[in-house]
Amino acid sequence: MLALATLAFAACSLPDGDQSSAEQAYYRLLAVRSAGDVDGLWGLLDPAVRDDFERWYGAEQLAAYDVRTNYPEADKAAALEAIDGGRRADLPSAQALFAAVLKSTSADALGGLDAMSAHARSVAEDEATGRATVKTWGGDELTFVRGPDDRWYWGLQDVERERLKGARQRAEENLARVRANLKKLGR
Repeated sequence: MLALATLAFAACSLPDGDQSSAEQAYYRLLAVRSAGDVDGLWGLLDPAVRDDFERWYGAEQLAAYDVRTNYPEADKAAALEAIDGGRRADLPSAQALFAAVLKSTSADALGGLDAMSAHARSVAEDEATGRATVKTWGGDELTFVRGPDDRWYWGLQDVERERLKGARQRAEENLARVRANLKKLGR
């Protein structure tokens, strides 16, 4: 997501794109992002990445719910603080969690000559994995994944995917701890 945040998102002079190829998906991503369309970004996101956001959000919701409804009053505040105060759980959806993460990494849209650097310079597609890397003239690299529907989706680079998996795993571990604590309390 950081690579996306560093791109120049000027829509002028860039094609709108579609999801028929990795390069077209890249241009679609730029158009959707420059329009501020979070729903569109969510729809372009690799379904496996959306699943990680769904699981992260679900674990956050369950943990916060269990703490709020079943923990002793004296322990609720500290337990909630350990899970971000329940703020992520209070978001309305996994898509809203994605939007919050995206917002925390977004840069201002750039125009003029920066739009030229956002053009795709090369696309390296790996047929065996169904992944492609789009490199821009500005030096950014974005990953795209071919979906089971033969459409291309915005994927995360390996380091970003590991961060997302780590956040999801921490939320799932927190949920397991909350439930273990409730079991000890006999609740």
